[in-house]
Amino acid sequence: MRDGTEADYEQRAQAAYDAVRDDWIARGEYAALVKAILGNWTSGNCVDYMLPLSAKLADEGHEALHDQLWTRTIKRQVECFFRAYAPVRQSKLSAEDVLAIDPAGFDEFDINSYFDAPKASSFMLHRLLDSLASWRAERIRAARTTVLPDTIEASLRMLRRPKI
Repeated sequence: MRDGTEADYEQRAQAAYDAVRDDWIARGEYAALVKAILGNWTSGNCVDYMLPLSAKLADEGHEALHDQLWTRTIKRQVECFFRAYAPVRQSKLSAEDVLAIDPAGFDEFDINSYFDAPKASSFMLHRLLDSLASWRAERIRAARTTVLPDTIEASLRMLRRPKI
């Protein structure tokens, strides 16, 4: 971590996170890693990081941990979406209208990005639907039902807060 320049810090930090995650997966520390992910990525922006663990949990039949990881992540993403969507709600846009807004240039880590509420809503809804698609695909691969992700998506497409 200390080698390199400040400019490549983010890349080195990500490599360190990945190395720790991969080590915990190799040692079978699944419950501790789920707890760490859910405790440290509180906005639901952890999907790329958690996919290797999630796939391992699905492949090895750790259904309870797999569901805990995904439901808590999806629940946080739902909260983020509805918080971003609140100022847009009175515009009476449909979910398809929100999805049609180009989220390019939105930076979830820059508070100023949230002043463009339609773009923020679009980004959050796209991310949420992508996460649901990943969760659904893993459940299918593990020969599990997709009722929960499908129900959540149906609620979101009606712009209703799903029960998770």
